[in-house]
Amino acid sequence: MTVTYEQLEKGVNIAHKLNKINHANTMTDMMRSIKKYGSLTYRQGQYAQLLLEQYSEQALAQATQEESEWLQIWQNDPELREKAAVIASYYLTTPYYANEARAIRGVINGTEDISKYFEKGRIMRMVGNKYAQNVWNSHKGEPKWKVGDMVAIRKTYKGSLDMGLKIALHGYRSQNLGIPMYDELSYMVVQVDSKPIDQAYTYDAKRGGCRYYKLLPVGVSCAVHVMECNLKKVLKKKVTK
Repeated sequence: MTVTYEQLEKGVNIAHKLNKINHANTMTDMMRSIKKYGSLTYRQGQYAQLLLEQYSEQALAQATQEESEWLQIWQNDPELREKAAVIASYYLTTPYYANEARAIRGVINGTEDISKYFEKGRIMRMVGNKYAQNVWNSHKGEPKWKVGDMVAIRKTYKGSLDMGLKIALHGYRSQNLGIPMYDELSYMVVQVDSKPIDQAYTYDAKRGGCRYYKLLPVGVSCAVHVMECNLKKVLKKKVTK
């Protein structure tokens, strides 16, 4: 079967509608070859036939139906939308799934239409992997602390701590600058879920997960944000000291 210019042109239009730009570009190059040489080579013709089968009117109709069903799932499942929003915030802090995360943020905020990065398969892979599940577990877990609680920071903390300029993470800085060490202070919880989750450590039923708390250290005029898993109950003698 000889592949014609018109068949490829139709395939290109369908490929664009399905956001398959690479294949659309390939068929466009084939159109140029036909225009220049009059026909495709045997192997080009074989590949063109495969592409035309993939980007047929029937394939477009099926893809349109699947997209409609996916959007109904999205619109009728509030937990899926919540999960996608939480996990998108996490992935916006990483190099992974950035296109999908931005698409979700745009769709939820109403700032952009459904895009090629909002395909069901891409979104479900983003929200369904083990790191995403860890983030979701941290989000859904019952907060271990509430506003007004007094807490301390564990010496064996996960990730990194951003304590600012008034609290030291290392002894030499504490001694040289005369500022307190992070693990010598007591902190009051002033806000739960103070920042989006940006770590994916496994949720621990005892210590909690990666949700953030805004803390005010006793005796130091600054606020810090610390993950739940890095907090512990403050000793009574430390509070009353």
